[in-house]
Amino acid sequence: MKRSPKRESWLPRRGSSVPGAFWPALFALLLSLMLGASAGASRLTTVQLPAPLAGWPYDFAPTHSGPRTVIIALPATTWAELRSADLPHLRQIIEQGSVGVMPVASASDADRYRTWATLGAGRPAIAGRQLPPARMSPSGAIRMDLRSPQAANGKARTGADLALLGWAFEVEMLSRAVIGDAGDSICPAFLVVGSPLDGNPVLGMSGTHLPRASPAATRAAIRDGLAAFLPKCAAVAIDLTWLSGCQDALGRADAIIGDVMSVVSEYSAQVYVLSPVSPAHSDPDLRTLAPVILLDSRGPETVGLLTGSGTRWPGLITAADIAPTVLDFWGLHEHDGFMTGRSMLVSGDSAPLRRLDRLDSMLTDRYRLRVPMAKLYGVYGLLAALAGVALAVWRRRTRFLGAAALGVAFVPVGLAIAAPIPPGHDALYLGVSFAIAVAFGLLGSTSARRGPTFGLALAMLLGAGLIVADVLNGSPLMRFSALEMGIMMGSRFYGIGNEHMGALVGLTTIGLGAMVQVASSRGRLAALIGIFVTLVVGLACWGANWGGSFTAAVGLLALWLLSVPRVKARHVAAALALLAGSVVVPAALDLLNAPPNRSHIGASAAALLSGSTAGLGDTITRKAAIVLKVIRVAPWSGPAALIAAGVFWLQLRRGAPARRALEGQRFLTAGIAAALIAGVVAMLINDSGPAAGMGAILAALGAVVFLASRAPEVMA
Repeated sequence: MKRSPKRESWLPRRGSSVPGAFWPALFALLLSLMLGASAGASRLTTVQLPAPLAGWPYDFAPTHSGPRTVIIALPATTWAELRSADLPHLRQIIEQGSVGVMPVASASDADRYRTWATLGAGRPAIAGRQLPPARMSPSGAIRMDLRSPQAANGKARTGADLALLGWAFEVEMLSRAVIGDAGDSICPAFLVVGSPLDGNPVLGMSGTHLPRASPAATRAAIRDGLAAFLPKCAAVAIDLTWLSGCQDALGRADAIIGDVMSVVSEYSAQVYVLSPVSPAHSDPDLRTLAPVILLDSRGPETVGLLTGSGTRWPGLITAADIAPTVLDFWGLHEHDGFMTGRSMLVSGDSAPLRRLDRLDSMLTDRYRLRVPMAKLYGVYGLLAALAGVALAVWRRRTRFLGAAALGVAFVPVGLAIAAPIPPGHDALYLGVSFAIAVAFGLLGSTSARRGPTFGLALAMLLGAGLIVADVLNGSPLMRFSALEMGIMMGSRFYGIGNEHMGALVGLTTIGLGAMVQVASSRGRLAALIGIFVTLVVGLACWGANWGGSFTAAVGLLALWLLSVPRVKARHVAAALALLAGSVVVPAALDLLNAPPNRSHIGASAAALLSGSTAGLGDTITRKAAIVLKVIRVAPWSGPAALIAAGVFWLQLRRGAPARRALEGQRFLTAGIAAALIAGVVAMLINDSGPAAGMGAILAALGAVVFLASRAPEVMA
């Protein structure tokens, strides 16, 4: 099969109680309204390369007439290091091209080459701790035995094929080459050529290794090799990662890039410059943001921030965005059997480098703060639990104690509101965050003069409303919150992350239960708010959290079913239909978008509609493994669950303070119970495991302790 390369620009810009029959009818109405709303190749020939590469035979297609793709792999570096060094050639292409950063494996990650594996597969993959060494055959082919990493991906159910990008080039008979250290090179895994037709997993590629010579001779070898390869090749990969251990590695790489650009300037080419291997930083708590630069010489200079459907966040991309972009450049992206990802886009920006510098500094700083934040959050939760125990045992007049305990429900809100505080001010950021949480608790306590239920309704719904408002505005606050560890771990964050989602569901269910308890005539309003929050969490245009949509639906439906005096068959049927709708509606609406604009929700739904169920099985298995892993690496989760369970038992047993405070308050009781149910569900179905449900459970804990401080016998 032959295809002509695309000529157009490859980087487009983007610039009473709740009535039983009301929920399904309203949901159906809203749903109906929203749904309305290759270069060709011939026989291979042998090319003799100029000195010092003479003597190595290379088999390539005749002279290539189309545009070229050149991939340059930098030594291990971060965006901050790249920007701080004196690198004139890199600075020039940064200013002329499009820039972004991608998370790579941390220094403490045993599988530090998995970013390389992802680049070759076009989707998240693992390398199996280390990619196998590349070996040069007498014919000049680089061969890699990928059986071990392929088996590792199969065991991990990633669904990734490490050779997929190379296979696409082989099927289309596009010539390609690799220049690098053949003994230690990682680069061949990026454009590796597979042999899937005969089932042989031993893969190869034409290429050359660099001579063990002086820096000047090595530099000349790369320049001469590229000059010989480019006339014959559609794609050339230049591996400079072996420079990582050299003195002034980035300086040497910059000089080589200057030579490369002088050769490439004679051609119509797409040039990638990236650093796919994690630097060996001594601090295991740091997460690396590696540079990605794209320069297209075929059209007008396009300056801006790279973005992709994996993040929808200008400047932050995933490693998996690279391969779809390469294939889209060659018009192969839609080919059957190739990767299903979407290529990167460019978001125009008047000051892209300044914005990327801030993005890099904010994310690395907040990722570093996740551990002290978690410790403070855990201590606060423990203090709230101790307050609950004290109120159950001594039953003294402690209104302030109850107000402070209520603040634990609003820590996620505080961490988001304080996010604009610049990096480097650790104590200020964490102090302000927890002060805001306590202020919300005091707000609920002050408003409790009209009754503790009114205070809960006001504080909880206000906190939930702030999170929803942030989501609708593109989540600028939550993106820089220290609670959102998923930003750096998977970089698939856009909308609402699992940790804030759990808090939002807990605040919403308790707040709505308290609101209906205060004014039963507002049941319909509560239904509207509940449906809206579920859609905000789940729809791709806002929250894009499929598991969160299901979690929110479970919590809100639990609130409804626990509120009705008697659950009948029609209630159960309506609840099941609404639960199914929470999963189907986000996917259905996302499918209305063009394929390049769909999120992971729409892409998964499209795959299922096409009859592909393997991906669904892989996703379920992988999520289950992630949840179990998070539980194993979070030893606090078991004791925390026991402590919370003990406090709930002490406060809700017969005659206990919170039990007395909840007497006759059916809707508020249902809201607290629904928050607990939603928290457990969030733990089981979301990647963050216990962290996903923690916000909802702590919201319930804070509410119970607060009510205990206001119980009749306490106030006597």
